[in-house]
Amino acid sequence: MKTSSSKMQTTLVATASHEWSENLEKGTVYTKKDTVAFMLDLAGYTADRDLSNVRVLDPCAGSDGQFFMACVLRLHESSKAFGFSFEVALGNLRAVEMDPRKARLLKQALVPFIHGRVNRPKGLAEKAVTCADFLTVGQLGRFDLVVGNPPYIRHEDIPELAKRAYRKLYKTFTDRSDIYVGFFEKSLSLLTDNGKLCFICADRWMKNKYGRKLRALITEKFHLETVVNLHHAEPFESDVYGYPSITLISRGEQGPVWYFELDDIARFNQVLQALGGTAVEGLRSHKSPYVPEGEQQWMFEDLDKAGRFNRYMEQYPTIEEQGFEIGIGVATGADNIFIRKDLPDHVEKELLMPILTTGDIKEGAINWGGHYLLNPYKHDSCELIDLGKYPRAEAYFKQHAQKLKKRNTAKRNLRKWYKTIDRVYPSLLTEPKLLVADIKKSQSIVLDEGKHYPHHNFYFVKGRSVEDLKVLGAILMSDFVEDQMEMLSPKMHGGFYRWQAQNLRKLRVPNVMKLSKRVRRRLLSVFDTADSALINSICSSFLSNLHD
Repeated sequence: MKTSSSKMQTTLVATASHEWSENLEKGTVYTKKDTVAFMLDLAGYTADRDLSNVRVLDPCAGSDGQFFMACVLRLHESSKAFGFSFEVALGNLRAVEMDPRKARLLKQALVPFIHGRVNRPKGLAEKAVTCADFLTVGQLGRFDLVVGNPPYIRHEDIPELAKRAYRKLYKTFTDRSDIYVGFFEKSLSLLTDNGKLCFICADRWMKNKYGRKLRALITEKFHLETVVNLHHAEPFESDVYGYPSITLISRGEQGPVWYFELDDIARFNQVLQALGGTAVEGLRSHKSPYVPEGEQQWMFEDLDKAGRFNRYMEQYPTIEEQGFEIGIGVATGADNIFIRKDLPDHVEKELLMPILTTGDIKEGAINWGGHYLLNPYKHDSCELIDLGKYPRAEAYFKQHAQKLKKRNTAKRNLRKWYKTIDRVYPSLLTEPKLLVADIKKSQSIVLDEGKHYPHHNFYFVKGRSVEDLKVLGAILMSDFVEDQMEMLSPKMHGGFYRWQAQNLRKLRVPNVMKLSKRVRRRLLSVFDTADSALINSICSSFLSNLHD
């Protein structure tokens, strides 16, 4: 990892005070005290140990410093039990907070707590709490424990200046990384030889594309000891739909990993009992014998399913390996301007395309709702149209110019203020394609024969013949594929899955061109009816033959 310059740090702290402020607040989630206590217990930072020489860092402390203050309290209790100087040992605790206001509040909260227990409470508080962007701050030293709840800020909400800096500093910060990926990499780099990292945050990085470099780093150089899945528990002070998990990682060679699923944080103590060797009835847990190496996604939920998926990888190709192409529909950044029913009344008709939204799919069939997409691009190029040649479109865009120019995509290039986030490809309109809704509990696949453009809530599969697409579509509606989706995608509240392009690309399905004519005919016959029982029956017959 490269060392950041003081100039970069100063610039990004200034950014945090202005451009970051709203996104930092949105990305702040407060952790319940019971969760904090459990994580410190899990990491071994307990008052019944001599903590005098244990160096601890909270890299994302917040205004109340939940983890940091809990460590201060445990350190004080340990000092009384083991007779060491609390004031000296307090120098081993560090907190970093990016927001100047929150850093100031944390220092103010620390002073009265340590007052009367140390000689220089204000000076020690100043030394213990650093106001900086953790990802660019200079030397912090090495730590025996890094613990906390890193901010949850999506890639698109990170200012461009910061993104460029993070990409240079961290090899794991790739694709559309959430900011917590950088927190993992830097925190791991600060661990002592026997150090541990314990974080609670969204666990999408364990499966998603943007987490692949982080997974590789951990499997190559660290030991993932414990994962506690809290998707269905409530570890935070507010309701958060971020698929949180607690991960405990240490330096050393990778070995077996304990995996737990909790539906209530009241069961935290049972996790500790199980790790201590006590059998706990009804606790969903197992010890995974391995962690997939390299950039492969991690599947700890069900070892049997993970084994099946590995077999699928050996036997079946991906969808794209069969000559199909996977993509996503258009995101505009201002749907109420670019997507409307009344656009023919306002702009030149040659700029319009009928567009499908998820609301246009009724009972597995397309029922176009009459919405049009306004295409600001020249044909299939990345160049925008010359508004001077389209007076009606020019007047329409200028009418909405103020709102369009406020979008992030426009701010990055004000000359292209009327562009959509994604390019529009007119040729896609006329191509036959399977449409897969982004979020669905049980999948229903529809075929657009080349009459509509897909909205960004749809993923599409195109290529080969209409018959091949329908055969593939029927297989995609099978339990065989849903079984894979349970492993590939985090299950959302309500039992829904994200049918994202990255997950569709990982699916393994039999080569549709190599199926027998009889099987293809049967799958074609059930595609339009989407009869799940019949689809599963057909798939079971040829899958068993393929297994043989």
